[in-house]
Amino acid sequence: MSTQKLWILKTKGSESSFGGNKGYPDDPISHYVFDTNVKNHDKIKTGDIVVIVNKKFVLGHAIITSIDLVKNIPKIRYRCPICNTQEHYKRESKNPKYKCRKKHEFDEPIEENIIVDEYIANYKSTFKASSLHKSVKILDNFYIKRNKYYSIQPAKIDLIDNLFATTNIPLQSVLLTLEPDESYSINNLAEYKIVEKDERPIKPMFVKSRQGQVEFRNTLIKIHGSYCMISGIDLPQTIEASHINPYRGKKDHHPQNGLLLRIDLHRLFDLNLIGINPETLEIDIHPLIRTHYQEHQGTKIKINKPDFYLSQDALKKRWNIFQIFLRN
Repeated sequence: MSTQKLWILKTKGSESSFGGNKGYPDDPISHYVFDTNVKNHDKIKTGDIVVIVNKKFVLGHAIITSIDLVKNIPKIRYRCPICNTQEHYKRESKNPKYKCRKKHEFDEPIEENIIVDEYIANYKSTFKASSLHKSVKILDNFYIKRNKYYSIQPAKIDLIDNLFATTNIPLQSVLLTLEPDESYSINNLAEYKIVEKDERPIKPMFVKSRQGQVEFRNTLIKIHGSYCMISGIDLPQTIEASHINPYRGKKDHHPQNGLLLRIDLHRLFDLNLIGINPETLEIDIHPLIRTHYQEHQGTKIKINKPDFYLSQDALKKRWNIFQIFLRN
């Protein structure tokens, strides 16, 4: 029986050289690409936990759901002309431009054509974004045997407890699905009406607060279950409560004014980069991000209860705002 392991995956994107190659077409919130030329490529498995980082920040963490294999891919590999190592880097402001891990300096690396098998580790459905600007330095004490040139490195499993220290939620719990509460009645709900007056309490330092957000989310889960109403992802720890008509007071915490959305989709909806057609409930993705979220274009908002409906007033108001953003 295999043991679940934890890996730190460093992503630099397809435009950056890494470990003697031209880079990989990673999408940090979706999948990680590597090949047989990468150290530890044969050790990472489906079910392992991964922490995705770039040069400065922790981007997020996930559980690998599958690994695809594509055989016999031609690639170009680069080596130090003095010691033949692949482990080198390009310097932006110094000459010679390159330096390898053995401290040899050179103007250009040796180029060679090779054939590799390429792997794609998928984790989109379990990905959880990190807190904004969480430094990679918090990982320093968790590497098992660190090498700055390796893109896939093993880490201590208790790193998870460190990442979740503020929430006390184990990563594995994101796999728990919460079903709709069939006993929760929507029959006595008064219809949601938009109130233009801003009724948010003002705290000291003039910061407007959003009271009742947790209860609002809990109510929406009782109605819909813990599913993202755009993507259908059923991971509670990635789902947030979103307001169709922006929150201005407790009256806006109405279920007919609410959506359960995956974190990234919530942010994009708040930025009016995602629109909902009030007549068809179809999703319209702004052209600025459409290539990244094409799978949601034209799909419909998912509502589990056939007798439940979203506020048409709120949808129309938000749709009009989205149309303005489309024209700009």
